[in-house]
Amino acid sequence: MTTEGEEFLGVKQQDSSGGEVDNPPPSGWSIIFYIFGVIGGMASVINLIALSNEEATLAQFAISVAVTLQMFFAGFIVDVLTDIRWYLKTLVKRDK
Repeated sequence: MTTEGEEFLGVKQQDSSGGEVDNPPPSGWSIIFYIFGVIGGMASVINLIALSNEEATLAQFAISVAVTLQMFFAGFIVDVLTDIRWYLKTLVKRDK
């Protein structure tokens, strides 16, 4: 089930006036967080490959996994807040 303005299976939905609804532009901050998440993920894989019986390496692996998850979550939150702000601005412009 989709609402107005959503895209389902690559088909852009239309708003009540018949025009297409634009999607909000991506935030630069979320892209930076996603890039750092990928870097953290690569660091996790490298730490996993280099994992030996040393406790320091296990701690580095755990920290890099935590940083990876944190960066992806932060990027997601920035995207959600950016979308909310963009849609609210669109509603205000449409109501004026």
